[in-house]
Amino acid sequence: LERHAARLAAGGLAALHISLDGWDEESQKKRGNVRGSFDRILNGMRAFATHKTGILPILRVSTVITKHNYHSLHKIQQVIRELGVQEWTLVNHFFIPRRISVVADQFRQATGIGETLPLHIIDEERYLSEDQTRELKDCLNTVRANSAGMRIDFNWTTDLQAYYSSQQPSPTSRCDMAF
Repeated sequence: LERHAARLAAGGLAALHISLDGWDEESQKKRGNVRGSFDRILNGMRAFATHKTGILPILRVSTVITKHNYHSLHKIQQVIRELGVQEWTLVNHFFIPRRISVVADQFRQATGIGETLPLHIIDEERYLSEDQTRELKDCLNTVRANSAGMRIDFNWTTDLQAYYSSQQPSPTSRCDMAF
């Protein structure tokens, strides 16, 4: 990003979307196990900001909520705020219990319908425990309270206790896995 920052800033983009899932080197490394990626991402964002001459392109950061960062989203918010980022997308982690993945694979093999989805397959029935989900909710409340001047794209109405378990989130929801 740093090497291409000038070209990207002048290239006519509406937005530059960057993924950042940690608040420091160690936390960022847990996501992709790429040593030095945190500093490279931040240096690239700084370089992009110095080459940008107008409102566009907008610099947008995307963060996937994981077991490694659910309790520290406010720390990521502080890092990106200091870099002048005004748009932040928070995404709930995509996961599926292994028992459901097995059934979906059997259906796909028997019918030829569907495809392998890029989901994290877990052996448990929950990705985050009930206590962890409560901690996530508290952290999201802190993030929301500190959101002045920053647009945060997140579905604030999601039932996180249901989402991070294998429960059906609502009586009207359905599994799209087969499709």
